[in-house]
Amino acid sequence: MELVYTWIEKFRNFKEVELNFSGKFTIKFDKDNKNIKIKSNKPNIQIYPKHITNINAIVGKNGVGKTNLLDLLGIRTDDRNKNNAEYEIRYKNKKSFRLMSDEVEADIKHSVYFYIYYMGKDGDGQDLFCFEGNDIESFQNIIENKSNLSIGYWKSKYWFAFICNYSNGMLVHKYDLNEKTKERLYKNNDNRSEQDKLVIISLRENLSYKHYNSSSTRPHDDFKISVPRRIARFQSKLLAMKIEMLYKQLHKPNRLMFKDDHYRLILDYDSSFLTNGWDDENKLLMEYSYKNLTGKDRELCKVFESFVQYYFNEGNVSVQKKEKIENEISKINIKTTSLKSYKNYYSKVLQIISDNYDIDEHNKKRTLKSFNDFVVELSKNKKLKISKGNIVVDITKKTNISEVLNLIGLTIDEKIKSDFKEEYTILGNFFSYTIENLSDGENAYLGFFASLYEQVSLLTYTKENYVILLDEPEVRMHPDLTRNFINELIFFLEDLRESKKKFQIIISTHSPFILSDIQPNNIIYLEKNDKGYSQPIKRMITTFGANIHTLLKDGFFMSSTMGEFATSKIKEVISLINDSNIEDVTEEQKKEWLFIINSIGEPLIKNRIMKMFNDKFLLNYTDLYNENLILKGKLKKYEEPKKISETIEILKKQIENLQMNVSELEAKHNDKD
Repeated sequence: MELVYTWIEKFRNFKEVELNFSGKFTIKFDKDNKNIKIKSNKPNIQIYPKHITNINAIVGKNGVGKTNLLDLLGIRTDDRNKNNAEYEIRYKNKKSFRLMSDEVEADIKHSVYFYIYYMGKDGDGQDLFCFEGNDIESFQNIIENKSNLSIGYWKSKYWFAFICNYSNGMLVHKYDLNEKTKERLYKNNDNRSEQDKLVIISLRENLSYKHYNSSSTRPHDDFKISVPRRIARFQSKLLAMKIEMLYKQLHKPNRLMFKDDHYRLILDYDSSFLTNGWDDENKLLMEYSYKNLTGKDRELCKVFESFVQYYFNEGNVSVQKKEKIENEISKINIKTTSLKSYKNYYSKVLQIISDNYDIDEHNKKRTLKSFNDFVVELSKNKKLKISKGNIVVDITKKTNISEVLNLIGLTIDEKIKSDFKEEYTILGNFFSYTIENLSDGENAYLGFFASLYEQVSLLTYTKENYVILLDEPEVRMHPDLTRNFINELIFFLEDLRESKKKFQIIISTHSPFILSDIQPNNIIYLEKNDKGYSQPIKRMITTFGANIHTLLKDGFFMSSTMGEFATSKIKEVISLINDSNIEDVTEEQKKEWLFIINSIGEPLIKNRIMKMFNDKFLLNYTDLYNENLILKGKLKKYEEPKKISETIEILKKQIENLQMNVSELEAKHNDKD
């Protein structure tokens, strides 16, 4: 599946806008004549690997509508009509609860749009498209074989999604998106509908509560006949993927980020029940002690006891039941005072507590297994550092990453994965974590890839075709991470694709690095017209592999790529040079202007303004030479020390500029003679 076209009749700040996302086809919807033209573009050369169907960028100034467009593409169907954003039904009698047609005063459509996705070839070699939209009435005239459709039914649903061929300005309906066909079952032994294999995932940093709520990010497909859409947080809680990405970064040569060779993962556990300085005592029994243990064995017992205490106190049971639990535990005997005997003891205690809690047998077994697996993993890992309240894991190039990931899976991620499956868990609530030495940008980078892994490999592992929507993913990332982002993303998705998965990536961005990795015909430039509506505009820019300064100026609608203060100061000096009378300019003013000119880092701009200054104010080249020597000496006080070789190169350029100015003055002198 690849999104190739969107028609937006009206949606927020978009009005009568069409967007072509792919070079495979040129699509044109004629609203007045009620037809659609789909032209296949050949040859269409794909530069990305086979698992990437396309990469698109959405570009424009802040407030132009980039996020609105991503909302249009990615918001879940059951979230679309919040605050009557899509449609509004008004009844004649506002107190009436009847839904009869004669009670309806007005059916107001606030949003009308449709999408076309390319689905590949059918059994006859014809192009297959998915035609999806929110208002069948507006677009029924471009659908052939309407006899197979119940227009009234789709009107009531305010949504439709059909698989179609294209012929002579019409979309020829074949079957509904959720229909299971005998052809696919016979050909591929696959009884799934197309809907079951598709998903649009929107990874977001922020969600507007005007359009989203807490249920918007739930990991379930939409219930309508639609391309399923999922909303995910840009920063995942899934720790294993963050650590794995960090470990891979440590093995990259000449890395500009993640420069530290040593990071520390700190797993904090709830030790609040070991209180009053009696943390060597078992509070459930007040009888056994592990004071005879030393070093790591003693610290391990503190972790195990803390969890048992936590589990015991978290249970919502009566005082009588707690007394019963304590009574049963008091009958357990510890024959030896070794670490092994304490591990067995705590396992038995946990069994007694679980037996008295009101949970089913499956969840009881899960809790006991999680704890016992955790005990084994923690005991066998010799490199862990354990102290009261936390477990410290070193992350270096030599770290046994499998052991670390196993530990994470049994602690932090145990709860997260259980939440995905809506299973009962307790161990994951016992832990929290921090990763030391990560910058905010590095943490965002790791969090994004963890979130993407979570969505693709854990929540939608049965899907085959993805459209991934990203809203300014470069925010909080270092420029070098941004420069590598598309490349990293392509390789990362290749690891997740499992031979069949294919991905289309649609990114809104302000980064010239991202734009330089995308073909020009895959970029949508947006700007506001004089009525405040967002509209696409054509820009003849060769973005792929382009210089970032060119992209900043031409691709992002920037009038300058220089800081605004520096720009205004330079313009001020140019204006003063041009507009001032020679006799009115003081020596102090000249010195100030020359100081600013010599401070400019761009040689072409500096030389051009210096020439303007020389032409107007300096008639004697000896004065020019001496003046520049004085000012350059003063300028050195404001510059950082540089290497001798660099200083020599700078002096050479300055001498060349001075020789050029001297030659020009001599030429003028000769002309006067």
